[in-house]
Amino acid sequence: MDGRILKRRAARGGPEGESAVFTGHFGADPDKHGSREHQAMSRGVPIAKAMEEHTLLVWAMNGEPLPFIHGGPLRLVVPGWPGSLSQKWLKRIWIRDREHDGPGMTGLSYRLPVRPLAPGQDGRDVENRIIESMPVRSIVTAPADGSRYPAGTRRIDVRGAAWAGDDAVARVAVTLDGGATWTEAAMTPPRNRYDWTRWQVSLTLPEDGFYEIFARATDSRGRAQPFRAANWNPNGYGCNVMHRVAVTVGPEA
Repeated sequence: MDGRILKRRAARGGPEGESAVFTGHFGADPDKHGSREHQAMSRGVPIAKAMEEHTLLVWAMNGEPLPFIHGGPLRLVVPGWPGSLSQKWLKRIWIRDREHDGPGMTGLSYRLPVRPLAPGQDGRDVENRIIESMPVRSIVTAPADGSRYPAGTRRIDVRGAAWAGDDAVARVAVTLDGGATWTEAAMTPPRNRYDWTRWQVSLTLPEDGFYEIFARATDSRGRAQPFRAANWNPNGYGCNVMHRVAVTVGPEA
C-alpha cells in the first residue's frame, strides 16, 4: 500500500493550484440494476484529504495482492471519513475544480443539514453539506448486554474501544446512574492516528439490582457523545449516541 501517490503526482505538476479542489473516484462495480454502463457509486474528497499521508491507494494486504472481496486489484482507503469513500475496484481518479457530483454525492446521499432539523422533516429543501470526518464514538465490548452477576457482586470490570474520525480520543468516562456520576476510564494509546483507542475501567456497584452502563467518549476538540441524537436527518447519518449495556446483579441472576 502507498499513501503518497497523489503527493508524488503533485510534485510533478499534478493536482495543485486553485483548479484542483476535489477528487472523483470511479470503481468497476455494477449499478443496482447490474449494469456496468452506469456508475454504481462515485464519491470524492477535498484535495487536502486526498493528499493526507494516511489516504491510501491499496493493492496489497499482508504481503499478498489485495483480494477481490476487499476491493482488489486496487482500492482507496480514506480513514476517518465515511466508509463509502474507500472505493473498491478502483479504475479512475478525476481531479476536479469543484465538489464532485457523482452518484453518492448529491441530494441527501452522505450529506448532513447545515442547520438542525425537526425530527421528521424531509430535508430536501434545506442547505446541506457532505459528511467529512466522522463524529466521536465508543462501544462497550464487555460485559455483554444482558449479563447477569451473582448476588453480592460489588465490582465489575468494563472495557471497550473509542474512535474519533480525524481527531483523537481525549477521554472516556462511564456511568451506571444515568449520568449523575462518571468514572474515568484508563486508555491504551492507539497504534496509529486512526486506530481505535482501547479503554477499561472497574465500576463499584452500590447494591444488587438492574443497571445500564453508558460509555461516553470525548474527542480532542472537546466534543462528547450525547445521550440522545441532536442531529436528526432523513438517512440517520452521524448518529453517535452513547452505547449502553444492561447488567443485572442479584437474585434474578
